[in-house]
Amino acid sequence: MGDQSTQRRVRAYRILDRRGRTFFQCTVIEDIDRAEFRAGSSIGGVGPTGWMRSRIVDRSDAWNVLHSLQNDARFPEVLTYQPAADSIDAAIDQGEDRIKELQDWNLHGKVPNWIPNERPPIDPDSPRVILRPAEPGEGPSDEKIKQMEQQVWDFAGGLKMRWNRAGRTPAGRRRDVLTFSGSDEVLVAPTGLQLPANHK
Repeated sequence: MGDQSTQRRVRAYRILDRRGRTFFQCTVIEDIDRAEFRAGSSIGGVGPTGWMRSRIVDRSDAWNVLHSLQNDARFPEVLTYQPAADSIDAAIDQGEDRIKELQDWNLHGKVPNWIPNERPPIDPDSPRVILRPAEPGEGPSDEKIKQMEQQVWDFAGGLKMRWNRAGRTPAGRRRDVLTFSGSDEVLVAPTGLQLPANHK
C-alpha cells in the first residue's frame, strides 16, 4: 500500500472531560513516531451529558476519526491548522480552548486569532455573489452524500473498528482507544489504512 515514506503510525482516542455542569468531548490523534497529539472533532458546553455508549455513537465517532485521518493523509498541509501538542492532555486543552473561542465568536463576535483575517482583494468589476438558502434539489443529492460517506469507510480498508476503554489521561480525563482489527496502532497513507507489520 502506497509509499512507506508517506505512512504515519497513529493511535486514535476519544476523550470525555466533565467538570461540574460543563463538559468537553473530543477525539485525539497521536502520531506515535513524532510523539505529537492533535485534537480533532470536538463538542462542549454546559448541561447534563453522559457518555452515550451505543452503536450509533461509536460508529459516528469512528467515522469522524477516519475522516480526519483521510484528510490528514491526503492534505498533510492541513495538519498545521491544528497545532501539535507534546501530550494528550495538552492537545485536549488546545481543543477545548478552540471550542471556547468559537463560542465567543458566535456569542460576542470576537474572531479567534487563529482564523485568517486577511481576505483576497475583490475586483470592483467582479459580479456580486448573493448568499441564499439552497432550494430543494440544489446541492449534493442524498446519493452523492452517501457516496462521500462510504468513501470515508472505504479508507479503513476493511479493518474492523471498535472503541475500548483505555483508562484515564494523566490529568484524569476518561479515555477510549479506537482499535483496528484488534490493534490500537494503525498505519495511515493517502490510499488508506493498514495494520503494522508487527501486529499479530
